[in-house]
Amino acid sequence: MFKQVSSLVLSVLLGAWSVGQPVGAQVLTPRVPQVDLKALEQQGLSIAQEAAQLAQFEQFDEALPRVELASQLAPQNSQIWALLGSLYLQKDELDKAIAALQRARMLDASNAPVLFALGNAYFQQQRYTQAVEALQAGLKLKANIPGALFDLGNAYYMLKRYS
Repeated sequence: MFKQVSSLVLSVLLGAWSVGQPVGAQVLTPRVPQVDLKALEQQGLSIAQEAAQLAQFEQFDEALPRVELASQLAPQNSQIWALLGSLYLQKDELDKAIAALQRARMLDASNAPVLFALGNAYFQQQRYTQAVEALQAGLKLKANIPGALFDLGNAYYMLKRYS
């Protein structure tokens, strides 16, 4: 029995080392579809609009994944990033909120509500100096906003800058 198995193994090994016939082959190149970036961006805006409607009805858990997808489809849209940041604020995910709001600010530096939301996020993280800077920058763009003035006063209070 051992002799049969060893001769079988030997014949398999010798067969593996022998030179076989050359094999002809074809190379297949994959078809790469053209991506319509404008259509993707439009789809992202549509999804973001749907998410904004959900957020208005305080359905944050349903809105958040939609806005995350929209931010990937339309990454240069500051409004989508601002909405994403505000939803993260609603869910108390402050680090993610700050990152999204900073992205929105980078894309549109003249958006006062983004600066107010950023100031609020910094305040919640007890980063009062950064909160003051963001709130002041927002108030320079859009003055006399009661909520922003209130947040600014609270940040100054926490910094013991009472005047």
